[in-house]
Amino acid sequence: EELLHAAFLPFGDIVSVNIPLDQTTQKHRGFGFVEFEDEVDAAAAIDNMNNNELVGRVLKVNIAKPINVGKMSSKPVWSAD
Repeated sequence: EELLHAAFLPFGDIVSVNIPLDQTTQKHRGFGFVEFEDEVDAAAAIDNMNNNELVGRVLKVNIAKPINVGKMSSKPVWSAD
């Protein structure tokens, strides 16, 4: 989390950095969240950091979308209904 904080700090004030862990293995799941105080700073971070490399990994940086748990279904994605 400190590494992500340092990498994104040049773009503005950061509220929080979170890198979720897999509950079974307790290892990082391969993604994280950086929350900025200002939307303009977040947009600058996206523009500048997306597809850049950090510690040997190419970053995909975008705005997080909430999970709609209530809209999940047991139907397959390819189902017509």
